[in-house]
Amino acid sequence: MSSHYFIGIPVEEEVKEHLIEWQDELKQHMNYQVWTEKEDFHITLKFLGACSDDKVEMFISRLQDTHHVSPFSLVLGPAGSFGDRKQPRVFFASVSDTSAILILKQEVEEVASTLGWAKEKRAYRPHVTIAKKRAQGTSPLVGGDIPIFQHSLEQRVTKFHLYKIHPQQKPKYEIIATFSLGKEE
Repeated sequence: MSSHYFIGIPVEEEVKEHLIEWQDELKQHMNYQVWTEKEDFHITLKFLGACSDDKVEMFISRLQDTHHVSPFSLVLGPAGSFGDRKQPRVFFASVSDTSAILILKQEVEEVASTLGWAKEKRAYRPHVTIAKKRAQGTSPLVGGDIPIFQHSLEQRVTKFHLYKIHPQQKPKYEIIATFSLGKEE
């Protein structure tokens, strides 16, 4: 059985601390089956799924040869959700979809497509998952104004990673390769 992989942007340590505070507040309102580990916070650019070691090596090589966008800043927050507004299946920190992240996403998609991965057809909604697989409770985003979920946090993006998924471990994402963005302007 092949391992599963994805490409993602890491979340800075200071931002992770704020997201842990969001989890603590959310736990008072909802009971999710999966809470993202602090070390696993990321912004997904492309899910690759199962692939062979050879294909992973080719992907790494091609991404290293690609000229990436210059480092850029993102705004994370406010909180959002996917699914039923009252009982969402995923609770997340939204991410500003700046032109830089969209260009980086497109670069990754292009490299992946040259190696046989299908291009994503769904609209890209960058986010950092806080919790998923809702079990019970009512979303604090409905009917109440909880200030912590309205906060926005800025982060500088200077790199992204190829992650390997270890579903039974905590944390479950292992960095396999790191790709630096272009020079600072």
